[in-house]
Amino acid sequence: MHRFELYRGYLAALLERDSQAGVVLAASQDLLVQSDPWRHPLVQRLLDEDALLFTLEGGKAVGDVPLEALPQTQQVVEACFGAAAAEGMADVAVSCAGLTIGGVGAALKYVSQLLQAAKAAASPKCRLAGSDQAVHNYLLHGLGPAGNQSFAWHMRRNWESPVHAMAYGWPVVVDTEGVLSRVEGEAPPVVYQYERAAGTAEVYRAMYPAQPARSGGLRWDGPECVEGAQLDGVKPCLPPKDNKASSSKHAPAAVGTAATASAAPAGKSSQQKAQTKPPAADASAAAVKTGADGRDRRRMRN
Repeated sequence: MHRFELYRGYLAALLERDSQAGVVLAASQDLLVQSDPWRHPLVQRLLDEDALLFTLEGGKAVGDVPLEALPQTQQVVEACFGAAAAEGMADVAVSCAGLTIGGVGAALKYVSQLLQAAKAAASPKCRLAGSDQAVHNYLLHGLGPAGNQSFAWHMRRNWESPVHAMAYGWPVVVDTEGVLSRVEGEAPPVVYQYERAAGTAEVYRAMYPAQPARSGGLRWDGPECVEGAQLDGVKPCLPPKDNKASSSKHAPAAVGTAATASAAPAGKSSQQKAQTKPPAADASAAAVKTGADGRDRRRMRN
């Protein structure tokens, strides 16, 4: 939750300087910016309305991922808000807390209310449990039916959003230029958690300056097994024989291979690096769109 404390001060200062700015709040170490997200029609709408976009966990192969399919996340929700809250949210689709995009005013309200919920509604031990995902989903699903959020927001399924989360977001294709696309052909402007897909992490880590892809591109249809999740049609990973805990604290560990063609030189990557503005801390970044293109950013909310 510490990163949200840092976000709040930054967003308050930005709001004073430019009340019509847009922001991306994200952990930057596993983030790809493939094209300008601010040109996407839905993101432009967010700026017009001073609203936020949240993306649901899931993908075309597995559908939306409910809380009850993620025992570790459900346990954190229970530790933070109690068994009744965890049970009441069991069948809701989990929203990814790792990346948020939208207007600066809505972002400040979201961060402030998230911190308020963590301090007021959550148990004292909640902050010790890596609880941002739990508090984020409690804020949207636990308070959502009562309409108690102080900010405007939109929700999209992972395969319909300009932000694509890779944790369960297979199948995907990476072409010879290193551009990641959904199998329907759309290349989302922002890809989050790219290292969760077997094969894609190696592609992107090798793009500067080594060969980025194979002659026929790369397709990933999902892992052979998934750790820490219970999803229909997906085999759970077995624990190691020595019963030691997995070294990864983040779900899921993707184990599998990617279907590739024979190797050949590839062209220049069209990937763009994410722009960040200070202050950035804890491997987090706030990317800012100030409306310098002259577009009218007036709010349309009543």
